[in-house]
Amino acid sequence: MRQLLHDDSGVSGPVTYEPDRVPYDSSAAAGNGKDEDSRTAPEVHRDANTLPDDPARLPTTIRSFCPTGRTADGPPEGRAQHSFRAIGPMAEACPVAPAALARIHRAMATIPGVRVTGHLVKDAAGREAIAITRKEDSGHEQREILPDPHDSGHVGQRFVVTEDYTYELSSGKAQGPASGFRAGRILTGDARVEAAVVDAEGEKP
Repeated sequence: MRQLLHDDSGVSGPVTYEPDRVPYDSSAAAGNGKDEDSRTAPEVHRDANTLPDDPARLPTTIRSFCPTGRTADGPPEGRAQHSFRAIGPMAEACPVAPAALARIHRAMATIPGVRVTGHLVKDAAGREAIAITRKEDSGHEQREILPDPHDSGHVGQRFVVTEDYTYELSSGKAQGPASGFRAGRILTGDARVEAAVVDAEGEKP
């Protein structure tokens, strides 16, 4: 898998990188320092297939995939934001069967605050994509999950400024000049430019 990362925060520009290969078999990933939000392909398929058809039950089920709902250095995470964060790794997983992906996207539609933009956007590789968005509960940005408009497969994500604001670094001895951010500015984004399933570590598609 190859991805293109773009950071417009003033720290860095576009860079192409290869994420760590993810074992398809969930047993191979067990106990291997797996991030609590990560999902292997079999886990995604299982979780997507167990999503209930009842919209009232969906939010609780979604949050159970990533049960940590609060952070140590901030206020408790709201339920809707927790749901959107929890379902994100499922939408971004590879490979995902079309039927499972459809259930994931239908589940997203039940999360308060989630919407689809009325126009296509550009991912970090300059390709057109649908934007499924939700404004962060704290802050001035929204997260955008980007499916392909042709097959709904995941192509990337972005964080976009939703309102004009000024940020000034002033914490203890650390101080710096104020930075202004305008609504619509893309802070960071990544694009999946290549993905494949291979039989062994180091094998090329």
